[in-house]
Amino acid sequence: NQKRGFFTTHAHELAHQWFGNLVTPQWWDDIWLNESFATWNASIILDRLFPDQKYRNALQNSASAVMRNDSLASARQIREPIERHEDIGSAFNGITYQKGGGVLSMFEAFLGRDNFRDGIRHYMKTFAFGNTTAADFIGAIADANPQVNGEDLRAAFSSYIEQPGLPVIHSEFQCTGDGVKLKASQQRYLPVGSEGDKVQTWVVPVCVSTMNTGQTSSQCFLLKDQSQTVALNVERCPDSLLPNYGGTSYYRWSLPATQWQSLLGSFDQLGISEQISVANSLSAALNDGTMSLQDYLKAVPAITRSQSWRVAIAPRTDVYKIKEFLAAPTEQQALENKLQQWIRPTLDALNKFDTLRPDQQQFRMLLMSTLALGADDPEIRKQLADSAVAYTGFGGDEQLHPDAIDPNIRYIALLVGIDEFGKPFSDLLWRYFKSNENALTRQFMLSAMAWSTDPIIAQQVRGLILSPELKDNEIRNIIYNQMDRQENRQAIWDWTRNNMDALMERIPSWRKGGVPGFFNGFCSRQQASDIEATFAPIIETLESGPRTLANTLETIRLCASFVEFHSKSRKDSAPGP
Repeated sequence: NQKRGFFTTHAHELAHQWFGNLVTPQWWDDIWLNESFATWNASIILDRLFPDQKYRNALQNSASAVMRNDSLASARQIREPIERHEDIGSAFNGITYQKGGGVLSMFEAFLGRDNFRDGIRHYMKTFAFGNTTAADFIGAIADANPQVNGEDLRAAFSSYIEQPGLPVIHSEFQCTGDGVKLKASQQRYLPVGSEGDKVQTWVVPVCVSTMNTGQTSSQCFLLKDQSQTVALNVERCPDSLLPNYGGTSYYRWSLPATQWQSLLGSFDQLGISEQISVANSLSAALNDGTMSLQDYLKAVPAITRSQSWRVAIAPRTDVYKIKEFLAAPTEQQALENKLQQWIRPTLDALNKFDTLRPDQQQFRMLLMSTLALGADDPEIRKQLADSAVAYTGFGGDEQLHPDAIDPNIRYIALLVGIDEFGKPFSDLLWRYFKSNENALTRQFMLSAMAWSTDPIIAQQVRGLILSPELKDNEIRNIIYNQMDRQENRQAIWDWTRNNMDALMERIPSWRKGGVPGFFNGFCSRQQASDIEATFAPIIETLESGPRTLANTLETIRLCASFVEFHSKSRKDSAPGP
């Protein structure tokens, strides 16, 4: 993971020689012409250099992940007007990078890679050593692609960069005597409890595919209206429909229940980016209330069978939320058992290989993390605890032994170790932390200590936030990891509220506005109100603070709405006595 981060950062920054240096935006509102492009271009460079590591899939996965933030009514748009200095910081977030990169990938797929590349080259040649706006870029792409109506293409691009949010495409195929028709309609995707307005449309590059006995047929069109009926170029009624062929389009989609089932039956035949799109749209259906908990959990096993970690672990965000906020104690155990049943076969298959490719190493680590930390698998936890002992010398020579552990599982082994061995293990990690200058080792040690739910350890670690023994950029590890554990959330929030001024002194000015985002793991309206009351008096003075606070409060309240909605739905659908 560290190596991938290293490669991605370097490829991204090299891309700025073109997107930023050769051609430069006129003003901050078009900073996406730098950052979205460098994000997209880095995936192309790295996919060419390391095809077995699936960097194109990584871009699609990150674009799918940022759709959660883009689903907020308070989400910003890609091309956000910058009217004051404090607005600039909010331009450097997932909407600019991951959404922007995903939108470019969508238009690249829609126009064709060569055609899109021609448009980029035309843009670079026309505006070399100059300053541009979004209109300049969109016009250059349209001029180089006369096979698509230029006005439609400009409208499509503008609809994606000039307004927040994303569409959900309601799709259904119908087989009649007149052939096979696709009925498609769009609205803004909003989760249960959102106060946003669904009446919003885009000009959407839609690509669909139909499957029939192993054969696939695909076609693309622009969805320009709220609803549209398209004749599909197939001779007979298909077995299933995929509303995002190639998985590259930036939208969520839905299907009628029976057509969902048919598609999931063909899930193994889909490409990885397509599987990512399926997993994301299943999650979207659960979170906007159009799919029940029961139907969602029935669909999860197909997702977890994927040969890509980006797909196989995708359901865990929702499963963890269900487990923590909706499930009774007996149901929590049942969910943990299901996670073990779903995931262990894939891990066992990976463990049979003598050597693993880098992507497989990442897969193995994430499966072990899910089983140990989310599913409480006793066998995997013992393996990791033993690895933690071997690495740290705990109970033995108390010397670090980096060669005694697979570095890919070092961190999760420390997390299990802190749970299993408690205060003596925490004291050893603190000793290593103080004597080590390696930034990554220090991060792992401190984060593992902060992960502890032992009240004494947790309190001691909170006390370190203001300690001069920590570097300023290390204190976030404590807050993040204590917020990760339900047992510590209220305590770390209370500490923050009582020490706000001292905490802010340790945070650089350009990061102060992000502090409310530390606490978006809460899930009650009362906690949202407490956070709002605490930050309201200071938020206007913090760079990008108002946007972060709005996102955080909305995220917490949407979580509360999710719990209320599905709790009621379960009661309403429960059988009588």
